[in-house]
Amino acid sequence: MQNNKLIWPVVALVSAVIMASGIYFGLQKDRSRPPVPPYPGASPLHHTNAASEPLTLEQMATRPKTVSPSYRANSAPKASTQPDTAMSEQDRANLRDQLKYSTTVELVCSTGTDELGYVYVENEVRSYISRQLRSLGDVEIVEKDGEWLIEVLILPNTNKAGVLMGFFLSVVISKPFPLRGYRSLFDEKAYKILEETATGLVWNSAHRAHGGAPDDLQAMSRSLVANFDTMQLQPDRDEHQKLIEQALTNDSGFVPLEER
Repeated sequence: MQNNKLIWPVVALVSAVIMASGIYFGLQKDRSRPPVPPYPGASPLHHTNAASEPLTLEQMATRPKTVSPSYRANSAPKASTQPDTAMSEQDRANLRDQLKYSTTVELVCSTGTDELGYVYVENEVRSYISRQLRSLGDVEIVEKDGEWLIEVLILPNTNKAGVLMGFFLSVVISKPFPLRGYRSLFDEKAYKILEETATGLVWNSAHRAHGGAPDDLQAMSRSLVANFDTMQLQPDRDEHQKLIEQALTNDSGFVPLEER
């Protein structure tokens, strides 16, 4: 009985020593183990715990800079879920070709007389001018309701003896009120009122005169059309192209120009 009382304290003491030894050697093993990086790819120098040694100033200065995975995921550009509506260069070229500038011209020539010789001159001048207008490539000659109206009055130049010395061409270039462009904006009744009010309204753009000998009619006609092309049509072309380019650079889409 006496021996049993002595054995139990010894057993308890031995168990305590064994447990203390296990804890001590476990701590020593953790201390010798290199620190575990907080995430794959990170430097071990970035990770410290209570059992690891603090970093020196040299280690802190030379350690690589890394970014946490969560920051990478949040800062990465996100793919757009919106459909790509930007037009390709080929689409732009096709639209430029489809919407290229064109206009219509109503040509009126008159000599103010029914004499046979002057009627021939009138027809000759009309033919010369029409040929030059068509050569521009973006002009169509119409019988009425043209976007431009060219009125040519052919005046003979005679001396006191009545001998024909040449001709003067008095040219008036105007733009009639564009009724067609307003047709879709009004109902039938309102458009009828506009039509009655605006019919015959024109904007006079130029009044020029050309003169020359009887055999200069073709040269005068060529000069007339060249002036019309430079002074009236070219500003229209430039404005038309400007509107197209502004529309093509709009990423939200392109709205074709309505018929004028």
